[in-house]
Amino acid sequence: MTPKHQVLLIAFFIQETLNALGRQGEQIIIKAICEYGEGRGKRMANKALKDGRKNDLLSFLLYGEIEWSDTGNKFKIAQRKPFFRVNAQKCFWHEIWTKNNMQEVGRIYCQDIDRAIMKGFNPDLNFDVPQNMNDGSSHCVFNYRDWRLEFFDLIKFVFKKRKAKKKAVEPWSFHCIDVYEKFSNVIIREAGEDGKPIIDKVTKRFTEEFGEAATIFLTSAESIQV
Repeated sequence: MTPKHQVLLIAFFIQETLNALGRQGEQIIIKAICEYGEGRGKRMANKALKDGRKNDLLSFLLYGEIEWSDTGNKFKIAQRKPFFRVNAQKCFWHEIWTKNNMQEVGRIYCQDIDRAIMKGFNPDLNFDVPQNMNDGSSHCVFNYRDWRLEFFDLIKFVFKKRKAKKKAVEPWSFHCIDVYEKFSNVIIREAGEDGKPIIDKVTKRFTEEFGEAATIFLTSAESIQV
């Protein structure tokens, strides 16, 4: 599977939940996004802990699960002091959603996902996202307010990233199944009997977009553990 599988799967869940349940659906999908994000953050923290690393911002940056080179995302260090700030100047998720007239998907997803990941990793770290491309901004801004990027931190990051990446990055099949399971579980839990038709529609759209084989893999409980 590829980043496009994950991006459109998220979109299908958000759209079908909103179509079925309206405002209630938005609250349910926000819960799904937050639980999904917090789960990613917790896995990152556990991997860092196994390597004997502190649960700090350097570890957060080292143990991200996404292979960014697959997406074409472009990040730029905007400032190192008095706190660390990164700008995202290009985003694959934003591009796909915009191309497919799914701007509402981006608005809902991006208002919570990054903060949820950080909360799962370490809720005590001071982090905020004051703007993102889905609210009409030219770029996304990520503020890591507890951390100054010192020269030696940058050196440590460069030398440790390759080693950490081997343990941290997960394949896109993992990410897709993680989305499918987390979102499905929350929708069923929160919407009850109204949840299953939503998941059926999401699955149908995924099959139409990517084929039956991809759907069989996605929905197989034995495919991967998340």
